[in-house]
Amino acid sequence: MKVIRTGKKYLALCLAGLLLAGCSGRQQSTASTGTATQSEDAPSVAQVLTADGHATINAVALSAGKYSDEKLDASWSNDSSTIVLSDSGSTVSGSGATVSGSTITITKAGTYLLSGAISDGQIIVEVSGSEAVKLVLDGVSISCASSAPLYIKDGDTILTLAPGSQNTVIDARPSESQDDPDAAIFAKDDLTVNGSGSLTVQAAAQHGVKCKDALKVVGGTVDITAAGNGAVGKDSVSIKDGSLTITAGGDGIKATNTEDATRGYVMIDGGDICIRADGDGIQAETLLRVNGGTLDLTTGSGSANAPQNQNVPDAELPWGGGGGGPGGQRPLAAGSQVTAQAVATTDDDSTNTSTSTKGLKCYVDLVLAGGTGTIDAYDDGVHSDSSITVTGGSYTIATGDDGMHADRTLTVEGGAIDITRSYEGLEAFDILLSGGDIQILASDDGINAAGDAGQDEQSDSAQNPETGLGRGGFEQSQGASLTISGGTLYVNASGDGLDANGSITMTGGTVTVQGPTSGGDGALDFDDSFDLSGGTLLALGSSGMAQQPDQSSSQPFITGTASISAGAQLTLTDAAGNALLSVTAEKSYQWYCLSTPGLQAGQSYTLTAGGSGKTVSP
Repeated sequence: MKVIRTGKKYLALCLAGLLLAGCSGRQQSTASTGTATQSEDAPSVAQVLTADGHATINAVALSAGKYSDEKLDASWSNDSSTIVLSDSGSTVSGSGATVSGSTITITKAGTYLLSGAISDGQIIVEVSGSEAVKLVLDGVSISCASSAPLYIKDGDTILTLAPGSQNTVIDARPSESQDDPDAAIFAKDDLTVNGSGSLTVQAAAQHGVKCKDALKVVGGTVDITAAGNGAVGKDSVSIKDGSLTITAGGDGIKATNTEDATRGYVMIDGGDICIRADGDGIQAETLLRVNGGTLDLTTGSGSANAPQNQNVPDAELPWGGGGGGPGGQRPLAAGSQVTAQAVATTDDDSTNTSTSTKGLKCYVDLVLAGGTGTIDAYDDGVHSDSSITVTGGSYTIATGDDGMHADRTLTVEGGAIDITRSYEGLEAFDILLSGGDIQILASDDGINAAGDAGQDEQSDSAQNPETGLGRGGFEQSQGASLTISGGTLYVNASGDGLDANGSITMTGGTVTVQGPTSGGDGALDFDDSFDLSGGTLLALGSSGMAQQPDQSSSQPFITGTASISAGAQLTLTDAAGNALLSVTAEKSYQWYCLSTPGLQAGQSYTLTAGGSGKTVSP
């Protein structure tokens, strides 16, 4: 039995008269359909769980969501049965549905055109699980104070939002339900939303939309305000197109299947998604993959209100402010008619009441292959208990902890990552950078390769009980690695610039490190070795803990101490006066390390800093 508890941190969320801050209007986006190689009814693969009950295996063989023609089809025939809702007595024209008091029950497969309003009633769908029902919503308003207003007990269901229509579903139950149905729209089978109209879902004490199988959004404008989770698909959540706005006291979007390693995934192929969640923005068990679309996510009370960012005026932070509403709560949608009390949850169908506030989170594999995203997270911006892979897309991340954190492997092959606020920028046991454009601002380490790849160092069970954040780093770990073979990396860090509790290997790419000014940190910090054989390196920092690449490195480098003032231009020129390297110091530094493939051992070069120069050599 699922237990939902209301935590003290959640004040009453007043739905009336408040604006959904930060969510702009829908922008046109192009959905990526990709290649789907796995059927939704593929043979199951037994899952292996962690001690706290989450997935460790990803057996999802999909590179994009799977959308059948039937679920993409938003048309209907003129001979469809019609249902007109009314407090004075709802009516049905055609077969397949019956009315009993304020309850309308659909028992036969087919298409039903619904309109009208009922202030305290329910629509129930109960057909054979192998049959499909299409509900065309054309100006529907339904509220229920005792159960789910739309309860799909049995039957694969498509909600088609008629063009130009405005539809509202309100779960007005005053307290959270500990049993099903515990959402305003609750489905035990597959649920798909298509069309071009709008749907507003409000849940005063429950989840917004909850599906026990596959939940898909392929069109329409959907606005969900819920005390619990916004949109839940146990087996999967797939979004192809449309506009989805969620304000949630729990998680925004999540897939929860922990029994089958081929399920429990979230696939974002397109659409415009705006989430304000007191929990995680988007969470998946096995796979979270973004191929396209636009994401705008704020979690918790935003990055500016995280403990690491407190007591630091925004004027002193070059990356600016941000954050949440009064009392750290997220504002809710305008025009709402009920008052909700937020429900503190992270795990659907479990008693785990710790609150995770990450932007994108997956327990196994998280892939960013496309799309654009803005993430303002109280905890990590992008988090995986196993691996993160970035091959495309453009993401701007402000976070109260790590910009991107993977317990095991973090790989960047392409795309653009701009971490504008973080405690540590990128963190994982093994970090592999072969492409892309990465910009990092960090109050501690810019990149931290650390941890124990055999343990889930940053699982939610390891959260700091006082702050609710992850442990914020690893200690006394050995064998971690940072490998840079391509791409562009720019780091501005108050702690170590590049930090590896193990080794650093650089064979290509362009790396600029604006490191620390304190003597207890260094622009480069590693336990074992730094093998430099290619690429361009410009590292500035303090001299107290300075480390340089290994002398056995095949590519020459120049390192030394100098008084470099903030704003000074540091330039390295060859004997002919050609500039080989140039960087503007953002802080005052005492140490530098420079390398580029053009350097020749034994040759003399001129290093100029702020107008004064000196002769240097590798």
